[in-house]
Amino acid sequence: MSIYNFDKSQQFTSLPISDFRSDNEKTNPLGSLYDHSSPDIAQAEAYALENLRISGAWVTVIPRTEDNKFDKTWNEDSDPTYYTGFDFKAFFAPPAPEITLTKFGIDGANKFEIIFSRSELLGSLGERLLRNGDVIIIPHNSLVLKANRFKVLHSQDSGNYKYRWMYINCTVENMNKDESLAPRNT
Repeated sequence: MSIYNFDKSQQFTSLPISDFRSDNEKTNPLGSLYDHSSPDIAQAEAYALENLRISGAWVTVIPRTEDNKFDKTWNEDSDPTYYTGFDFKAFFAPPAPEITLTKFGIDGANKFEIIFSRSELLGSLGERLLRNGDVIIIPHNSLVLKANRFKVLHSQDSGNYKYRWMYINCTVENMNKDESLAPRNT
């Protein structure tokens, strides 16, 4: 058979190639990346957790309960309730504290990102992970801005390795003495 066929029929067919593997071996070869029981993924999760244990600080995550008392008019829960807190190591780099003068007085809003190990959160919180409204107590250590309680505004997966997420990044904002949102168990 020649390498090129310049006939005018323009019919393209694929030639059958004999394959002696079973159907399972064809669809799930040994080098497949999508294999959640792979020891490589377990090793990557262990490295991600060790990385946070080395570079992170102890924080307390206080999950908010789903008590369905959400007010649609004001778009808030006026009296939220919380579960007991869980301690984790997490990495964060808070920005320098800033105090601004607003028309209601002095405000020191401070937003930043906190990074958690997804496998560790799954082990403690289950598939719930982190949600909007959860409270995180962190060692902020600022003399300018006295804040240690931060509310979760947004959380998302990050650090994909072989179709498995390694980290949870969440954006938090300080609660600025809003006692209605403060957990009562701290």
